[in-house]
Amino acid sequence: MKIGDAVKERCSSRVGIVVEKYRHAEPDGNPNGDFTTSYRYKVLFGTETVMVRNARLVEVISETR
Repeated sequence: MKIGDAVKERCSSRVGIVVEKYRHAEPDGNPNGDFTTSYRYKVLFGTETVMVRNARLVEVISETR
C-alpha cells in the first residue's frame, strides 16, 4: 500500500484512502542486533481516521501511480 491508494475494509466493506504510512523497526529478540520492519497506515474512512496495523485487514481497490 502507498499513500493515496483507495482501500476497502474486509470486515465492513467501508472504502477509505491511505493518508499516511509509518515505518516501525523492532528488535527481533536475537542477541545479534537484527531488526524486523513493520508498517502502520493511517486510513481516512469518511470523517473517521483509523490506524491499520495489519495490512491484511484491508484490500487495495485502486492504486496510485
